[in-house]
Amino acid sequence: LREVMQLLTPAIAGNKTPLPVLHNVLLKDGKAVAGNLETFVFVDLPEADIDCLIPHKAALELLKYVPGNETLTIEADKEVSLNWDGGKSSYPRVKTDEYPPDPDLTVKVEGSLDGNTLMTALSSAYRYCSGDESRPVLTGIVLFPGENLDVAAGDGFRMAYQTIPESFPIEQ
Repeated sequence: LREVMQLLTPAIAGNKTPLPVLHNVLLKDGKAVAGNLETFVFVDLPEADIDCLIPHKAALELLKYVPGNETLTIEADKEVSLNWDGGKSSYPRVKTDEYPPDPDLTVKVEGSLDGNTLMTALSSAYRYCSGDESRPVLTGIVLFPGENLDVAAGDGFRMAYQTIPESFPIEQ
């Protein structure tokens, strides 16, 4: 769950929306969803067989202290609980129907990559992104799919570029 929450961070970070519900991650129908009304990120998470909202910032901070080899169980009754062998944390439950509906998306290209390799590359490149929202092209990471997957980011002064030896070929 830690890697998924980190992957969703760009869709939530700096979120100045008047909808406080968008500071949460939606778990529903085997997916983790985060967005800010302009950009949404969907991550397949088949083991997420629960409908609930998890507060992104609080959960991400908590997950720093949960060992990576622990099994995390999520329960949603009157509150949302994250349980593992060494502890438990609970958050107030927010109704999932308050979250904006999923935009109607059609998949153009689908593929599979090693998540650990991808997250390592994205984390390395993220340090080179600008926090200047007036220059949005410099706040993101670019992925160049092909025979190898290239990852690039720059803040206007520095640039990161990395090639991942994972194939993600697409036609266009």
